[in-house]
Amino acid sequence: MEFEQACSEIEYILKNLDVKDKEKIPQSVIDFFSKNKSITYRVKLTTDKSLKEQNLKEETKAFLKILYAKYFAKETERQEFENMLKTKEIETKQLTIYKENKIMKLLKKISSFFKKGI
Repeated sequence: MEFEQACSEIEYILKNLDVKDKEKIPQSVIDFFSKNKSITYRVKLTTDKSLKEQNLKEETKAFLKILYAKYFAKETERQEFENMLKTKEIETKQLTIYKENKIMKLLKKISSFFKKGI
């Protein structure tokens, strides 16, 4: 249920991305979130506030980190992210994930999914 709700939040965020940013993300990735979203969950996000100011689900934050690392980060940032996954240190300057074990499993699963190229 959390997974599907996070997919719903990510779909909303992706739909509201700037066109140039959205073009960086493969359609297959966008389709992944659309296909796996909850059909009953009502997304409570708004475009009037930054993402930092909103109550994102922890799983949504994890997805955002992966999307950023995969499609927007500089090579050095991407390497840092991969090193964090390898050493299980998922703490960034902006976000701290409190459910480390659960999120780590989710990050590893999703990371391997994106490496396969959907």
